[in-house]
Amino acid sequence: MNELYFAMDNVMGVVWISLGVAVVAALWLLLVYRRRLVRIPDACREQTAEADSTSAETPTHPLDGLSVLVYVQDNAEGLARVLADIWRQRTEGVTEALEVIVINDGGAEDVKDVFNLNASSHPELRMTFIPGEAHNLSRRKLGLSLGVKAARHEHLLLLTSECRLESDRWMELMCRPFAQGKRVVLGFAVINGLKGALNRFDEVATAASWLTAALGDAPYRGTGFNMGYTRTVFFDNKGFSGSLNLHNGDDDLFINDICRRGASAAVVLAPEARVTLDFHKPRKEFRNLRLSHIFTGRRLPKYSRVQMALGTFMLWLWLAATVVGLVFSIPNLLPGCAFLVLIPIVCVPLVITWRKVGAALGVRLSAPMLPWLMLVRCMRNFRWYLRSGTASRRNYTWLQH
Repeated sequence: MNELYFAMDNVMGVVWISLGVAVVAALWLLLVYRRRLVRIPDACREQTAEADSTSAETPTHPLDGLSVLVYVQDNAEGLARVLADIWRQRTEGVTEALEVIVINDGGAEDVKDVFNLNASSHPELRMTFIPGEAHNLSRRKLGLSLGVKAARHEHLLLLTSECRLESDRWMELMCRPFAQGKRVVLGFAVINGLKGALNRFDEVATAASWLTAALGDAPYRGTGFNMGYTRTVFFDNKGFSGSLNLHNGDDDLFINDICRRGASAAVVLAPEARVTLDFHKPRKEFRNLRLSHIFTGRRLPKYSRVQMALGTFMLWLWLAATVVGLVFSIPNLLPGCAFLVLIPIVCVPLVITWRKVGAALGVRLSAPMLPWLMLVRCMRNFRWYLRSGTASRRNYTWLQH
């Protein structure tokens, strides 16, 4: 067995090549990939400071009116909760007139009971119904279209009965970009009770892709659980006409269409504007949402997602170069030390950054597991990509139920 030694000579060419590849990959991860990710905690910190400052207590100009659309599908308990959250919102200095439109998708009597109970004390509450005979179309898109047409005001905010507003400033913070002239407002919604480290990281990483794009003035999607736009933008785009054959797309294909046509968008990441989602089965709903967005994502611009995927590729490339370099440098330990020094230089900043991104979005990420999670997520995404490509009834409206 050769004795171990430290020297600059007798270093194999493959070791030098591996070291060069590892350094280039490390630089890309730290200077490009990480710089993109820090947009989220930076924006969250900035908006939180602005929301807390005395000068930012109210928007520049109160809106003439605001319509809040709440989509509900046989969830009376959730409807009661979200309506209670809406009634406690601050409206002074936010809007001169408020209306809330419940979009009732289903015939549950208890949903109507909750509506009637609230309508007796809140005349600004109204309801629209989705016809029970409406088949072979997206009932959610139909409901939203009916809600937008029924709205009396130009500015719209969208929620569902699964939403929980943690703060009484949600409406104020989501309306502020409207008051400043923006026509699209993108918020964030975090799933309550989502188990599994990989699921939580996937939730954060997926959001990081579209949020960093939007913060970089290239929005292509939002979340239908916490967003807003104007009626003018909706009708100028002819509603959801571009994706009538799909059940989904109301929060990604639609947003991409209107922003591509020039609608100005703002991202609101202040914690008080964040929405929490209460699903009966968080993991199942998360999986369904991911599969639907992967499917519709085939029609969306790929630049932002390719950049994020390139980060994972560079991480694997750096790891492979490090392993090859360490193996072929033995028994000379000097090149191996260079590879070992790169490990904390790469991993520590990335782990810290992802933890900050998670904290900004209200998701706690496990630091020891993050390097592994960053590596294996691409494999899971590929499996989901294959599953989402089938002509599923969940995707196409023309397939019979």
